[in-house]
Amino acid sequence: MIIRASGVLLRFVGYKREHEVDGQTVRDGLNKLAEANPELRSVLFDADGNVRKTHHVYLNGDRLGSDALDHEAGPKDEIQILTAVAGG
Repeated sequence: MIIRASGVLLRFVGYKREHEVDGQTVRDGLNKLAEANPELRSVLFDADGNVRKTHHVYLNGDRLGSDALDHEAGPKDEIQILTAVAGG
């Protein structure tokens, strides 16, 4: 599967936007990305291993809730991670 990172996450993945990873589910893919980029793990996941609420995960353009990360994903699927930005 292809994982696309953007925004603040880029600095934790070597400023590379696209990453090809293996896995059976979206969660597998995200974990593989974190294994390849160890600094990303604490930014993307909370202490319980869940994706932090500030990040929105999309599978082929459809937003996934935190309870849907075990959705199957194959080699042709695209996952995008967007980070919500707050400010004033």
